[in-house]
Amino acid sequence: RRTGAMCGTRGVRIPTPFQEQNEMTMTRNIYNRIAIILTAAMAAASCSVKEDRTPCPCWLDIDITSCAEHAREITLAGWNGTRVFSEKVAVADYPDVYETTVTKGMVTSTAFCGLRESALEGSRILIPEGKQADQIRAHAALVDCTGESARDKVELCRQYATVYLSMKGEENVPNPYDIEIVTDICGIDITSLSPVEGAFRFAPQSDGDGVWIFRLPRLKEDTPVTARMILEGSLVDELPLDRWIRQTGYSWLERDLKEIYIGVDYAAGKVSVTVQGWDEGESIDIII
Repeated sequence: RRTGAMCGTRGVRIPTPFQEQNEMTMTRNIYNRIAIILTAAMAAASCSVKEDRTPCPCWLDIDITSCAEHAREITLAGWNGTRVFSEKVAVADYPDVYETTVTKGMVTSTAFCGLRESALEGSRILIPEGKQADQIRAHAALVDCTGESARDKVELCRQYATVYLSMKGEENVPNPYDIEIVTDICGIDITSLSPVEGAFRFAPQSDGDGVWIFRLPRLKEDTPVTARMILEGSLVDELPLDRWIRQTGYSWLERDLKEIYIGVDYAAGKVSVTVQGWDEGESIDIII
């Protein structure tokens, strides 16, 4: 009898082992093709317009072109609770925009320049005791980076005030005092441009004509600032600079802090305070 021939009167074919192997191979091929089709369909679905693209980063474009008038180099950083990027860049290298990617969400975009003697610790610029404020210009903005792209335009604002303190005594009598400036703010948080509390002490040198020039950081509206007058190592008097400055209407909340001129005339018993660039109420006289 021939293997694989019809068997019995019902015509049932008995498959050979070779035929069984072919059928199994065909079955596996069909399953493989189905799996490939399903995988391709899933990949196509993942790239559709309805895709949840939350894990994808956001492109953040930062316009720094206006910084050229203040600095050649600036430090850029982004924050969302922690620092997500930071880089010191040459302004001239980015005539259009600086580009970077950030995790989607709300991001605080910051920029600053002018760091010299102060120290950068995290998001805070801190002034060492015995030093004056650096000439810091800074920018901070909360940027919506929840989409595919976002943009920020940097505007560097002055975070320090230069104070000119002139003390005049009897005519033709040299001023014998040393001056020490004391306050309770020692720096700035660049993510909010808000003052950082801490000890500030600085002893400016006189120019020889009874004028002391020094820089204060951005203060709180009620921060005390005192000029301590010292003669031969002993404290002689304390001048309430903050009270005199406040009486002019000066605000430490201004975007760009202005220069302050304080003239103390002991012989006449009078103080004059002038704020740079104010058209109204720019100068006051105080009797001491």
